[in-house]
Amino acid sequence: MGAYATEAILDKKINRFADYAGKTFIKQFGDKQYKVIPIYHPSPANPKGYSNNLSIFNKIKNEINIL
Repeated sequence: MGAYATEAILDKKINRFADYAGKTFIKQFGDKQYKVIPIYHPSPANPKGYSNNLSIFNKIKNEINIL
């Protein structure tokens, strides 16, 4: 959730979070692979936290096949 968590999970310095938000990354943890889809931090103080996350949440919903 947000740039700092995404940097930690992907182990990569992020200069522009918008280039990562909503994109799917495959990350290996131990012997398992996981899909990582960064979202904007949902803080009420973040103007992108709600409106920009809506399309990302729809993508996540489709990726995991939730009705």
